[in-house]
Amino acid sequence: MQSNRYNDAQRVRIKTKFPDADEALIKLAEVASQAAPLSIDYFLAKHPSFAAMGRLVIADEILHREKGQSLTNANPARDWFLYLWQQMLSGCDSAEDFGRNKVAFLTFNYDRSLEKLLLLRLSAMFGEVSGRDVLIDIVRNIPIIHLHGALGELPELALSAGPHVLDYGAAPADWDRIASRIGLVGEHDAESTEFKRAHALLAEAKQVFFLGFGFHAENVTNLKPNIWYREGVEISASAMGIKPAETQQWRTRLGQTPGKLGTQDCDALQFLRERANFLQ
Repeated sequence: MQSNRYNDAQRVRIKTKFPDADEALIKLAEVASQAAPLSIDYFLAKHPSFAAMGRLVIADEILHREKGQSLTNANPARDWFLYLWQQMLSGCDSAEDFGRNKVAFLTFNYDRSLEKLLLLRLSAMFGEVSGRDVLIDIVRNIPIIHLHGALGELPELALSAGPHVLDYGAAPADWDRIASRIGLVGEHDAESTEFKRAHALLAEAKQVFFLGFGFHAENVTNLKPNIWYREGVEISASAMGIKPAETQQWRTRLGQTPGKLGTQDCDALQFLRERANFLQ
């Protein structure tokens, strides 16, 4: 988080809530840079004086990127979700067939790009032969669990109107409300609704793939690996530049159970391509 990354529009929005924002933003960026944290939410959890502003900056940045992001123009050579989509689509004659894919997504991210992209691609693929309501129900039934919160529900997927609904890339009137949905490390425990749903899904899973997960000790604990880290389940992780000692560190955090964690030094796309037999 560098001070020169804040654009003028961000400064104006932040200054409506924090009059001394210019100085505080510089200080936040400097301290975060010096701390070199594992993640910005972990850093903010340890710095209550920066937390409110930090949440606002995160929310603003995500919404700005949502607004300007072209979801379907990612580089195919690195787009792991494009590959996963095509694998899930293989053999499907209808949207209903696609909905029978047995996959769930557990994420510590706050953005809604996965939900939005699923809606977009399903509509483009089956929109002429399937009603909009059918496609929406299919996406609703694919578990996408934001373990540390999300900026809001997409209007297309929300079951009711209310303050929990937020358009993709919107500029909300109530920034405080949106920023409050940014959960920090330590604010979500293993008994939250989201983590309980995750535990149930993991307990039923035959394969568990970690993509870009840092195995932060507290996050691992909240996932309760004693429930699902067991013999007979394919459990593996992608990690660029992973070393044997780091793999062992991650295994230790998962616990002394019969499960086995395999790691691979590669990006997420290569990781999934080498497990194509599990994806259909």
